[in-house]
Amino acid sequence: MVWDQNCTRIVMLTDVKEFGRLKCKENWSDTSGMYTGEFNVSVTDCIIRAHWIVRTLQVTDRKTNIKRCFHQFHFATWTSDITPEETNLTEFLWLVRTLGNAQHGPLLVHCSDGIGRTGTFIALDYLLDQALDEDAVDVFGYVLGMRGQRKGMVQTKTLNTERKQIPLGEYGQG
Repeated sequence: MVWDQNCTRIVMLTDVKEFGRLKCKENWSDTSGMYTGEFNVSVTDCIIRAHWIVRTLQVTDRKTNIKRCFHQFHFATWTSDITPEETNLTEFLWLVRTLGNAQHGPLLVHCSDGIGRTGTFIALDYLLDQALDEDAVDVFGYVLGMRGQRKGMVQTKTLNTERKQIPLGEYGQG
C-alpha cells in the first residue's frame, strides 16, 4: 500500500512492543537491509530524539529496480495507556508537517489499534489546517465526523472514579 499509494511519510504512533506485547511488525531493520516480499528496504538515515525517531527508508522494487525514499516518523513514547505530553506531541506534529515531502504523496498514520492515537493525530493535523485557513476550529464536528466513518476514533480519557450524584440544590436549578 505504501508503494502503490506513494505514501512518502509514514507516522507510527506505537512502539514495536508495549508492556511486553508485540504491537506491530517491523518492516525495516535499523542495522541491515531487509527483504519484504517484492521489496528491499534499507534505513539510509536515522535521527533519534528522546520521544521519537525519524528514519529515511530507501525501498527498492526487486523486479524493476525502481527506488523510492520514504520518511518514517516513529513516536515511540506514546503508549496506549497515557496521554502524551503536549509539547512533545506538538513538536512531533510540526516535524511531520515540515519535513520535505518532494513527491507530495498522502500521509499514512497508524498505531496498534488504528483508532485512538491515530485518530488523535489525524484530528490535530486537520484542525491545525482548519485553524490556519479559517481562523477557527470545530473540534466536536470533526471528531464526530471521524467517528461516523470509524467507530472509536479519538478515544476519550477514562477515569477510574465512581460516579457521584449531585443533588439539584447543590448543583443549581434551571
